[in-house]
Amino acid sequence: GYLDNPTFRGMRQALMKDFDEIYLLDLHGNAKKQEVSPDGSKDENVFQIQQGVSICFLVRNESQNLTRNSRESKVFRADLFGTREAKFSWLTENVFSSTKFKEVKAKTPNYLFTHQNHRLGDEYNEGMALDKLFPINSVGIVTGRDSLAIQRSEDEMWATMKSFMDLSPSDAEDKWNISNAAEVQKRVKKISLKKTDVKPIMYRPFDVRYTYYSKDSSGILERPRSDVMTHMLDRKNLGIVCTRQVKAGDAWNHLFVSNLVIESTSISNRTSEIGSIFPLYLREAKLSGAADQLNISKEGKLFLCELYNEKIETLGPKAFHYIYAVVSSPSYRIRYKEFLKQGFPKIQFIADKKAFNKLATLGEELIAYHSLTDDRLEGGKAVFAVKGTNVVEKITYDSKKRHLHINQSQYFENVESDAFEINIGAYQVLEKWLKDRKGEKLSYETISQFERIIEAVSKTISMSSKIDKVIEECGGWPLRTESQSKKAA
Repeated sequence: GYLDNPTFRGMRQALMKDFDEIYLLDLHGNAKKQEVSPDGSKDENVFQIQQGVSICFLVRNESQNLTRNSRESKVFRADLFGTREAKFSWLTENVFSSTKFKEVKAKTPNYLFTHQNHRLGDEYNEGMALDKLFPINSVGIVTGRDSLAIQRSEDEMWATMKSFMDLSPSDAEDKWNISNAAEVQKRVKKISLKKTDVKPIMYRPFDVRYTYYSKDSSGILERPRSDVMTHMLDRKNLGIVCTRQVKAGDAWNHLFVSNLVIESTSISNRTSEIGSIFPLYLREAKLSGAADQLNISKEGKLFLCELYNEKIETLGPKAFHYIYAVVSSPSYRIRYKEFLKQGFPKIQFIADKKAFNKLATLGEELIAYHSLTDDRLEGGKAVFAVKGTNVVEKITYDSKKRHLHINQSQYFENVESDAFEINIGAYQVLEKWLKDRKGEKLSYETISQFERIIEAVSKTISMSSKIDKVIEECGGWPLRTESQSKKAA
């Protein structure tokens, strides 16, 4: 992990200060990254472990009598993929001198021990990082016990809470297959149990569930992330949701929006792809009667106001919408793919204010679709017309007929292939939504909701094209001009 994990950048920098030459033979086999060989064949670990393995040669030339800060370290690496037996064979037959190491330009800020396009990297790094722009942010909540803490409806969650508190700890543990029920009940007893603390939560893309969230105690939640999530409790705020890391080899599509608190696996269930939320407003100020505060850093406010000559009160929401548009751009995701996986997205702000406003408008529209709040989602092409049990049994997709089946006889018709295949994070959205309801009978309201989701996904594709068209009309990437770079500096 220390070769390319963003959290190890300090370690890599320290190694480069201490040693003159670093030679890395990456043996790969990282099960957590689900690595495969470049030709698509199987890649195995040399040990019976999940973590990838490397051999590292660290060289220090003491005769040069150099201080740490004056060392000019060089980093070299080679890669070995394949089966365990193939790797053992190669390692037996080769020595250091026969290994074809290639130099790596490990540069600030991340000092990655991997081969990269540094011209594109420099271009990308001119942008403003999302966590620098929105300083109050957090990973999603961890329930530690989804079977208890996450329910389909408000009434179901409230009934679950009352039942949980009425049962003995051992009976509660048996009923919900959880542990530490006594400790959880003790925490809940410290607060006044009330239905108003039943709150909606973004559980998965387009999938709103309910949890019990009290600001005064962790209650039934293992990690409630109160410092940030309290700003997302009243449905009147917005937050950008994304991950800090993405599995090697995957496309970058780890972006969504929420007006609710979020669960940590809301856009990916991979351990290295925990979802974080960046609220637009800090709504706690309302408790004291003050107005909402924008969650934008001082540096961000100065930069935006100087660039666009507008008050931050109106500029802040537009910047939020603009960012959502830019990060949703297919050309942005392809061009900066390798850098997007190493930290939160970095945003280039275009100098042309008309173009900025155009992109902000498109971003606002896309957010309305993803929040399912736009009236244009009604009356979409996808319909559920065949009568039957309405029970979700087996999800299949017929690309020729454009039918998305929930069982052998019933389906949603007019579902385009590109809509069915679209992913948000680690989830194939439409398939995931139905799979999570396997065995359930879909109500009329649920069917109508899914028809809106299909339309929202379809509109996401057309909106992405519109965003790219505006960017292309402005000259494409990079969006920032030389004058902007000086202002940012």
